[in-house]
Amino acid sequence: MALTAQMFNQIMKGLKSDNGSRPNEQRTNPRVGVHGRADIRTLPFPPAGGRKVSVWVRDLSIDGVGILHSVALPEGTRFVLTYHQPGGKDLNVVYIVAHTAQVSKGLFGIGARVFGTGIKTDAA
Repeated sequence: MALTAQMFNQIMKGLKSDNGSRPNEQRTNPRVGVHGRADIRTLPFPPAGGRKVSVWVRDLSIDGVGILHSVALPEGTRFVLTYHQPGGKDLNVVYIVAHTAQVSKGLFGIGARVFGTGIKTDAA
């Protein structure tokens, strides 16, 4: 299942209304587990990066995302995650990698913080 811009917006609205506190939680904002596909492109776009790759989105929060990727992304790497909008304008969110850990052979769990929104990805 593709993670759409509409789903992203609904999750964010729900998270903004969650004021509960969680003991032993280091995160400052709540997150929600999701299981969906989305596309990422590392920055900067061509020539240094920009190849579109499909990843699994594990969780979302107001200020971050957790993804599963076949490639380890170094801390500090910026990437654009595209939430597709059927029949509409896609939502592009820029994230910066906070940590990467190998979860199994050829699979990496990557945690990233929101860096910005609204970047154009017309360059294919």
